[in-house]
Amino acid sequence: GKLHPLGLHFAFIDPYNLEALDFRIVAALSELKRIDMLVHVSKMDLQRNLGFNLTGQQRAFDVFAPGWRDAVQLNQSQKRIRGEVFEYWQGLIIALGVWPSTEMRLIVG
Repeated sequence: GKLHPLGLHFAFIDPYNLEALDFRIVAALSELKRIDMLVHVSKMDLQRNLGFNLTGQQRAFDVFAPGWRDAVQLNQSQKRIRGEVFEYWQGLIIALGVWPSTEMRLIVG
């Protein structure tokens, strides 16, 4: 509410883990007419905690990409499951009317 509705805005979202990247944050920011977002999605968290999210021991994926369980085939390789979770998240972003970059990069080191 404190941001100027016609201002130019930039949000750098760098959460500690996927659960801290609550989709509601991106949804709220997307309501601004003029905003660019740079979002760090932790591939390491997608890899390391996939099993915990599949069994329901953690809910990070549910916060990151609400509804992912209904959209992702769970009887495939872990790599493909992770890919589909990310693709589903991208679809949620597009549904907000935000256009994600086609040039996403893996940053290591």
